[in-house]
Amino acid sequence: MKALKKYLNRYFIDAMGAMALGLFASLLISTIISTLAKYVCMVDGLGFLANSMTTVAGFAKAATGMAIGVAIAYKLGCHPLVIFSCAGIGALEEAVRTVMAEKLDRYRDKGMAGRKLKSMIVGIPNVGKSSLINRLAGSKKT
Repeated sequence: MKALKKYLNRYFIDAMGAMALGLFASLLISTIISTLAKYVCMVDGLGFLANSMTTVAGFAKAATGMAIGVAIAYKLGCHPLVIFSCAGIGALEEAVRTVMAEKLDRYRDKGMAGRKLKSMIVGIPNVGKSSLINRLAGSKKT
């Protein structure tokens, strides 16, 4: 029971708290920069700066998935390489949504919203593709 409580605390309290931190931090940064851009554009000759700030605010908002992944991995004490990988995985969701937007729209129009997308893991031999799939599936095979 003590071990269960420890894992529940780790993944439902610590990880979810870190998720919220990453979410709110990235959105707050985006909002602050966007608001500053509105005021900077009121100053004559600084329109170029306001446009740049608006672009940066958009990037900060788009980085929400990455911020969430990094915050969770950091809170759970992961190795720096894992933290870096979480940033990439966090960016992957937005990339998949962008690339698959048309297909997701067709699913939604047909009343199939939430349908699982199929994906593939490809790579050269002996780099850990099967190990990754087994790990994601919760299998003990190696």
